[in-house]
Amino acid sequence: MEITSKSRSSLFLAIVVITFSLLSPLSIAATDSKDVMFIGVHERINYREKSANGLWSGIDIMLLDAIFAHTPYRYELVELPWQRTLSSLQQGKVDMALSAALLPEREQYAWFTNEVFREGHNVLFSSKAKSPLFEHIESLSDIIDSDIRLGVVRGVSYSDEYDALKSDPRFTRHLIYLSETTPLADMLMHDRIDAFLDSEYGGLKMISQNPEYQAQVFPVQRVTSPQEAQTYLMFSKKTVSPEMTAKFDKAIKSLKADGSYQAILSH
Repeated sequence: MEITSKSRSSLFLAIVVITFSLLSPLSIAATDSKDVMFIGVHERINYREKSANGLWSGIDIMLLDAIFAHTPYRYELVELPWQRTLSSLQQGKVDMALSAALLPEREQYAWFTNEVFREGHNVLFSSKAKSPLFEHIESLSDIIDSDIRLGVVRGVSYSDEYDALKSDPRFTRHLIYLSETTPLADMLMHDRIDAFLDSEYGGLKMISQNPEYQAQVFPVQRVTSPQEAQTYLMFSKKTVSPEMTAKFDKAIKSLKADGSYQAILSH
């Protein structure tokens, strides 16, 4: 049978379409064929803690277990610093991140649940020995004209004000960057920083578990508004479809409706 030029063009177009479909990550995600979701995590006191034998526990893990029980998926945790979690999510090396602030720059590469995953304020903590430094500090911007050394975790969005100030070198010169929150209080006690930012719940929990911290470390002020305190599940656009994200929204909504969500938060 003779193949006309029109037939050749149609055949070529069909091959291109099929090839693109096979290579496109979004087309794979759209089939909803994923079985396991890889989640980038780092330790946060009481939220996500890893035991000596490698088992994870905490409020976020309990929430994950309950949410995934309402979806057709399983999950595996990949321990990464927060900044690496963000870059891995952007590249499609992990599928999910927990308790993420919804930021315009992140929406370029990630989907977010509509339902709030967990609420929690971020707080400025310091020590009693450093309290004179904060007599006239009413917002993070006031740190610009001070000598305060502020400990922060790289890549974390603590508040809208903090994100805006990160472009101001007069503010960033005060920042001491770490890859995780765990050493912050110890650095404060050893005079390597004058204050640090952490979640209100996590910071207060850390203080309560250490008698030395109880005697010295205290919350100066919240740095987040009620709206900013809301965080979400975040998904890689390279590996997860909007349809898959919607299943997690439905799961969270179900947990809130039957009381399971609040029971976990009160644990």
